[in-house]
Amino acid sequence: MNDVLYFFSKSANCLACKGTNEHGDPANYMELNKYEFRKILSNFYEYPMKINGYTYLTVEHYYQGNKFAINNPLFTYQFTLESNSNISKDPILAKSAGDKSGKNKNTILRPSNIIIDPNFFEVHHTNVMKTALHAKFSLEGLPKYILINTKQAELWHGTRGVPPTRQYLLEEIRLNINVINIETIIDLLPNESQGWKFDDDVILYLHYLLNNVHKNILYKQFLNKFCLYCIQNFNKNRYVKLNDIKNIKFY
Repeated sequence: MNDVLYFFSKSANCLACKGTNEHGDPANYMELNKYEFRKILSNFYEYPMKINGYTYLTVEHYYQGNKFAINNPLFTYQFTLESNSNISKDPILAKSAGDKSGKNKNTILRPSNIIIDPNFFEVHHTNVMKTALHAKFSLEGLPKYILINTKQAELWHGTRGVPPTRQYLLEEIRLNINVINIETIIDLLPNESQGWKFDDDVILYLHYLLNNVHKNILYKQFLNKFCLYCIQNFNKNRYVKLNDIKNIKFY
């Protein structure tokens, strides 16, 4: 049976794999257990992100606002932090403003003449959600760290009264952000103009480590430690070969 993790915006803070309907060994998710990771995975988690020149407080803000992007772009602007609107500062209000009624309790958040773009759900909603999730989880920071450390667990969103749904888009984002290409590694290492040279085999070895052995570590953190190791051990001879590092545990 696959490991299973559930989350939503008001999830209780318990050990990974110990929540309702979850499966797996909490010992395999020690990094997650340091945080209220379920709330961080939620679309309501406040983590400002830039998309197309505008700042959105949460994934929910971007998703709900884009329901009106084609026919009512001025209303979509109300979901951005640049607008300084009440909607822009609260994911609950953002969800209410984007819902069918446009109301939060008795407060009208959206004028009755502004309706959801006709083709939003049939054509656009998946790409809108994917864009928001990528913006949140591709940045170096806590959300990315949390998502990577869910490892290969199935991710499900579920709350009382709503049928649970597997979060395939989030799992896809996890897979994509966890692949580090060779060009990225080269860009982050000291170069020849700084007096360093790394054998091609060293680059390939680092690529292997990052994409296989150390997949649950932020790659910049990993490469920073590698560079520190090189500075401490190869200061006089800055030409690094594979045999120099292959059996060294620098992380």
